[in-house]
Amino acid sequence: MDSRWDQSKKESNWHFDDVFKKNKQYTEVCTFVGSWSELSEHYTALTEDSKWTKKRSKNGGPAEQGAVNDLINAGANPDITLFSRVEVDKDCIFYKASIELGLEDAHVFFQTQHSGSMIHMHVDRHGTIGREDTGAIPLRRFLVMLEDWTPGHTVLLGNQYWIWRKGQCITWDKNVPHGTANFSYSSRPMLQITGYETEKTRQLLTNCGYQNFISI
Repeated sequence: MDSRWDQSKKESNWHFDDVFKKNKQYTEVCTFVGSWSELSEHYTALTEDSKWTKKRSKNGGPAEQGAVNDLINAGANPDITLFSRVEVDKDCIFYKASIELGLEDAHVFFQTQHSGSMIHMHVDRHGTIGREDTGAIPLRRFLVMLEDWTPGHTVLLGNQYWIWRKGQCITWDKNVPHGTANFSYSSRPMLQITGYETEKTRQLLTNCGYQNFISI
């Protein structure tokens, strides 16, 4: 693949209009409540840097050569650290968030983006995360922020920026391109949660909003 970005634009049904902002590009789901400082420190120490150049295919070559090409063509460093992350244990409080969201076969990653890290605009490719046939059950991804937003913490979904408070959780349509960066003087910890929707998930999304407080 010559360009991951060009291929993503062909596969996505998003409008790719820089100005058009009629609809919100993400859904405000809920606000998780808890004390996570020590747990965040624990998982921060376990994280490993994620880079496009580190992702390998079965033949040993770059699995995301298209993304590497995009960075080179843009004059960027193809070896840039995107973020650092580690998958959390299923008996961890953080994993409980996926249960409250009603997800099945969920993967929960603790992810921190240190100052100077960024991931360019992209469209997610979730795969099947362990299921050979997804059928009519869609995969959905959520983000939960573990600290308040501070200037320099950047999350762009479509053409709209997200400003958050600790515990706030969002989701978005899989076709929406997005990117994140950190040019602040503090790290930005969050949970990235991906799993299969259930009726509980759909009910939550029907009556969603930051005013829905969920303790974990």
